[in-house]
Amino acid sequence: MILALREAGLLVEYRYQVRQPAGDMAVDFALFCRDGRIAVRCDDADDDEAGLRERRPADYKLAAGGWTVLRFSQQELEAELPRCTGAVIATVRRLGGQADLHSLGPVS
Repeated sequence: MILALREAGLLVEYRYQVRQPAGDMAVDFALFCRDGRIAVRCDDADDDEAGLRERRPADYKLAAGGWTVLRFSQQELEAELPRCTGAVIATVRRLGGQADLHSLGPVS
């Protein structure tokens, strides 16, 4: 996915560590926009519904910290990569396009 996002001209941070009061959390990809931040999370092939339920609280914590969370399964990425990439691009646009990272200052 990272190659598809970069080919689309997006600046992507790979395996980004989000610092939060409840503790640091890794996201697969982070994108910084003028009006928000996007955390892209990719699930493993062997993730089942119970595993996804266990990860939802982390998604809620990210959202509470001002992140827009997009989660894709491995099956989605393999079968529908253009749609997944399009969802990220649409979210970047909705959040005002990508920000100049140097103007952001420290990012949590």
